[in-house]
Amino acid sequence: VGPTNLIDITTLVDASALVNGSHTITLRTKDQQNGYSVPITYSFDVVTGIAELPGVDRVVLFPNPALQQITLRVDASSSQDLRVAVLDATGRVVRVEERWNVSGMAIRFWDLSDLASGSYVMHISKGEDQLALPFVKHQ
Repeated sequence: VGPTNLIDITTLVDASALVNGSHTITLRTKDQQNGYSVPITYSFDVVTGIAELPGVDRVVLFPNPALQQITLRVDASSSQDLRVAVLDATGRVVRVEERWNVSGMAIRFWDLSDLASGSYVMHISKGEDQLALPFVKHQ
């Protein structure tokens, strides 16, 4: 990978073998003189076997804690119409995606730069079925 290339680890990381819970990934680069960069570590949450959302096989929320942006990856075995919202600690909706049709692997990014530091919840619903994933926003 050259200095101008980007790697999307959201799609490259195979979360299929990971168990439910929090995980970390650490990235480093090596230059042509064999010098290494400072390691950068990201945390992410994996949820599998989601009884709350039939047809959704896996959800990955990344990174947690988040700084400027958070990524939601959903793996669905069939086409699903989801509603996704970000709620603050009081339950107030601060971001909403009215309808998100997912099939297979789908990825959505949310800009959080204007949100205050604190605890939030990524709320995913399909009709009466719903899943809540807590995350933290840092400045």
